Amino acid sequence: MKKRTFLLPTILLSLALLSYGCKIVSFSAQNLFITVTIEETFNLNSNDNAYMDMATVDLSQSFNDVDLTNVKNVSITNVEVTIINNNTGAATTSSGSVLFNSLTAPFAQNALLASFMNVNLNAALNDPLTFTNQLAINQNGISSLETHAGSSPPPTLKFFLTGTVNNPPVDFEIILKVTLQLELQS
Repeated sequence: MKKRTFLLPTILLSLALLSYGCKIVSFSAQNLFITVTIEETFNLNSNDNAYMDMATVDLSQSFNDVDLTNVKNVSITNVEVTIINNNTGAATTSSGSVLFNSLTAPFAQNALLASFMNVNLNAALNDPLTFTNQLAINQNGISSLETHAGSSPPPTLKFFLTGTVNNPPVDFEIILKVTLQLELQS
């Protein structure tokens, strides 16, 4: 009976999470692992060589009502920056930064999550910049995001994409994907 009492709530929780779009990565008798991907599009337009755009992410909506009081650990498993549209010219290169801050409890300054240097926008079109290629990850920013993402209640975050191009004007689009893995204690 005890085994059935434990299994029924676990199965119901699993079905509820799947219906909201979370992905269950693995499951053991003690812990449940859920992967959540935050995806935002940045439209970068400017008449000079500098650009900046921002997006607000409410993590309580991203986590789809997951009870974060049982979060044992949050880890960032991937960060991707993908250029999906480029109207700046074939030889245009860009250097940029992905930053974030909390709207719930703002930091003194934005935290650097990742950066890229001298990326040819046409050459990188639809080819994600990640940990393994041209995206430099800032470990302090990763740790800060993991800490904030695991807090209860989940904060609202603001992501910023800033940078410069060598050949203005600026006119391109980027998709930012941040993949988090939540480990929940059952």
